[in-house]
Amino acid sequence: MATSANSQDFSLTGLRALVTGGGSGIGKAIADAMKHAGARVVVCDVNDSTKPNYVCDVSKSSDVTAMFAAIERDLGGLDILVNNVGVPGPTTTSACE
Repeated sequence: MATSANSQDFSLTGLRALVTGGGSGIGKAIADAMKHAGARVVVCDVNDSTKPNYVCDVSKSSDVTAMFAAIERDLGGLDILVNNVGVPGPTTTSACE
């Protein structure tokens, strides 16, 4: 028999969460669900038109460092990190011998 999760079964009350890429799409859905479960959720996104809490290009270490310093200042830290954002770029292949 299948079971379903609802807010009575799943509580994030009192937890602080960051969702990267949380301004739209799957990231926004994750952030909304976590808020519904009681978490204090902040999002970062490279697109400021999505009105994220933090504008951050996660492919730039200086942006990430500044964002985490701001989160520490604003929230006192995090309990949950959802690395939702994907960064396209070169990949490395290795040959199997």
